[in-house]
Amino acid sequence: MLPELALDRLKKACSIREYCQFDIEQKLQNWGVDFITSQNIISELISENFLNEERYAKSFTNDKVNLSYWGKHKIIQNLRAKRVSQYNINIAISSIDEARYAQVIEHVFIVKMKVLKQSYKRLTLNQKISTFMLSRGFSYDEFKDLLSK
Repeated sequence: MLPELALDRLKKACSIREYCQFDIEQKLQNWGVDFITSQNIISELISENFLNEERYAKSFTNDKVNLSYWGKHKIIQNLRAKRVSQYNINIAISSIDEARYAQVIEHVFIVKMKVLKQSYKRLTLNQKISTFMLSRGFSYDEFKDLLSK
């Protein structure tokens, strides 16, 4: 693919939604663009503010907390998989509204409790819910008070 065409396509894609640098590198690699050209394209996208890792990390975090109901640990793990810098991950995690995050924890817990409550005894129920909440990326300290209710 021609570099000018790839740049135009990526500008259009980046204006529609947020991408991280890793996603753009993957797209360019799939399109058969060589490494040096892809780095030049990425540099141009960054300089024109089409590509911004901090903005991507904040957007990703916001979407995963509010739409997918993920916990901080799962968000951090996925941002690391996208090769987002630790600095940008820290900024994104600190941007989470703690009141909203507490609501999400409680909502996820209550919904799962309703599903499992009829099928299991109290001890097994607590184990199942704990496993589920941990798999969603919430730390035990964040939901342990809900287990005792």
